[in-house]
Amino acid sequence: MRVKTIPVFCEEDDECVSILVCFGMTRPVARTLVYLLNIKEGTMQEIEFSTGLYQPAVSKALHYLEEQGWVRVTGKPPEGKGRVLKYYTLALPPEKIVEIIGNRKIAGIEYQISCIHKLRTIIA
Repeated sequence: MRVKTIPVFCEEDDECVSILVCFGMTRPVARTLVYLLNIKEGTMQEIEFSTGLYQPAVSKALHYLEEQGWVRVTGKPPEGKGRVLKYYTLALPPEKIVEIIGNRKIAGIEYQISCIHKLRTIIA
């Protein structure tokens, strides 16, 4: 039997998740992203154990992160027989992902401000 260590979330990781949720990200997506920000690569099962999420939530989160272009999937043959294992890694540097999230949030706020100005001119 092999012994494998499983990383767990610390207080700082939970704070990152809370910030991402404040920005409008779902909690499963935020937990999955924070896991991948900390770990080089992980399988679906490793992500499930470390994040405390169930497989369907992790699967949906990874699908969303892939659509954004933030996560890459690679297949590696298992030791011995069995299916090819899928490994998930970040497709972009963490700093770039944070920059994209920030820019999207700023663009949304700027749009809301322009809507407020437009509303003010309409009702004036």
